[in-house]
Amino acid sequence: MRTMELIDKIKKKYPDAVIEDKDGPLGSFEVTINGNLVYSKAKEGKLPNFDDIIKKVDEEAKKG
Repeated sequence: MRTMELIDKIKKKYPDAVIEDKDGPLGSFEVTINGNLVYSKAKEGKLPNFDDIIKKVDEEAKKG
């Protein structure tokens, strides 16, 4: 899934989310929520699917 597509899907579910799309090393992809790294392509070796990211966003949102 492309970064912008994932951002759009997160914004649909969480309209108040603040999402930053930063340039990094070629092929890098990380998701940080409230300062917590919840996904790193470098660590996992692959891009996440939407459901995996939304699950992590949901978990972080519950923490407040």
